[in-house]
Amino acid sequence: MKKLLFTLSLFIYCLNAQFIKEPIFNEASYVKTYGNPKHEAIVFVHGLGKEASSIWLQTVEALKKDYYILIFDLPGFGKSDKSNKLYSPDKYIGFIDTLIDNFVDKPFHLVGHSMGASIGLKYTSIHQERVKSLTLIDAAGILHKVAYSEFLVKYKVKEKTKSDAISDFVSELPQVIDSIMPFEVDTMLNSKVSRKVILRSNPNTIAAMALAEEDFSTIPQKIKVPTLIIWGEDDKTAPPRTGYALYKLIKNSKLEIIPNSKHTPMVDNFDIYLTLLKKQFKTKKYLKEEKKLTPSSREVVIRNDENRILRGYFKKVEIHDSKEIDIKDAFIEELIIDNSKVDILNSKLDLKKSSFIINSEVQMTATSIIIDKPIEINNSDFDLAAVDIKLKTKGFYTRSNKKQEIVYSLCTVNSQPRHGVFTVGYF
Repeated sequence: MKKLLFTLSLFIYCLNAQFIKEPIFNEASYVKTYGNPKHEAIVFVHGLGKEASSIWLQTVEALKKDYYILIFDLPGFGKSDKSNKLYSPDKYIGFIDTLIDNFVDKPFHLVGHSMGASIGLKYTSIHQERVKSLTLIDAAGILHKVAYSEFLVKYKVKEKTKSDAISDFVSELPQVIDSIMPFEVDTMLNSKVSRKVILRSNPNTIAAMALAEEDFSTIPQKIKVPTLIIWGEDDKTAPPRTGYALYKLIKNSKLEIIPNSKHTPMVDNFDIYLTLLKKQFKTKKYLKEEKKLTPSSREVVIRNDENRILRGYFKKVEIHDSKEIDIKDAFIEELIIDNSKVDILNSKLDLKKSSFIINSEVQMTATSIIIDKPIEINNSDFDLAAVDIKLKTKGFYTRSNKKQEIVYSLCTVNSQPRHGVFTVGYF
C-alpha cells in the first residue's frame, strides 16, 4: 500500500476525523472513519450540494458496528476547501484513490449517490480489483448532456410555469447554447480565468458542468462486480430511465425502484434503502431472467387517449393524437406514432415493415431494435438511452424540411458505440 510521503498535514477535528492536505487538488479535505478497521470496509461518495458527506450519517450509524466506514467531503464541498479548481470526475477519482491508499488496506464496498454514483461507476471501471461491490443511488450525468439537460430544464420550468409551451421552448436551450458558445466547454473548464469569469469560481457549478461533459458511453459495460442500482421512483433530478439503462448495460446488476422517494431515497425511505444495502454487501452475483413473450397476431390502435400502458407481443402498434402512452416489456413488429407522446421501455422491436414517427415526442430506453426497413421520422423529438440497434438497411430518414435529430445516450448501432446528437438524412 502506498503511503502519503508528501506530508499528510493533519489537523485533528474530533475522534477519527481529520483534515488532510492531499496532492490532487492540494487543498485541505475533511475525512472521517468509523468502526473497526478489521471489519469489511465501505466507502461512501456524496453528490452535489451543501450536505456533502453528512447525507450518509444515518446510514453510518446503522452500519458502523459491523463495518469499517470511510466518508469524506469531496474538495469543493462541505467542510473541505473550496476554490477555483477543476472539480472533474477524473480529479475526484485521483482524490479517492489517495484516500483508499491511506485509509483502506483491502477491497471495499463502494456506495455513491448522484454525482458520487457517477464518480463511483467510473472509479470501479478503472479499479475493479479494489471494489467488492458497487451501489449506485440516483446516478446523475450518465445520459448524454442534451438528454439530461432537456429532462432537467423541462421539468423545472414546467413545475414553475405549468406551461407545456414554455417548457418545450426552454428544453431546446442546451443545444442552442452549445452551438453559440465561443469555445469548447472543455476548454473553458480547464482555464482558471474562464472558470472565474464564466462560472464565478463556484465549485458546485464547476463540478456539475464537468460531470455533464463526461462521456460514460462505454463505462457501464466494463463493470463486473455485483452492482445494486437504487432509484427514487419520483426523482426529478436524475431521470429514473437512467437506472433502467444502467441495469441493461451492467451484466451483474440489480435495479430497485423505491416508492415514495425522490432524489435521496436514503432519506425519503430509509428502511427500504438500508435493507437493500445490507443484502447488497452479501451478494456475489445477480442473475437476470429474460422474459419470453408468446408470439401473437395482436394489433392495437390508440387514438385521442392518454395514460395508457401497453405490454406484450404486438404485430402492429399505432398511436395517434395521444399522450403519456407507455410501452413496457413489449415485442413489436410494426410501429406508427403520430402527434403523440410515447415512452418505450425494456422492449424489443423487430421492425419488419415500414414504421413512422411523425410530429411526436418519443423516448426509448433499455430497448433493442432490429430495423429491416428504415424508420421515417419527421418533426419529432427522438431520444434513445441504452438502445441496441441492429441495421439491415439504412436506419432512419426524414421527409421534413426541418432538421431532424436523434439524441443517443449509451447506445450501440451494429455493435458500435453511439453517444451524442446525430442528424437524420433526407429521403
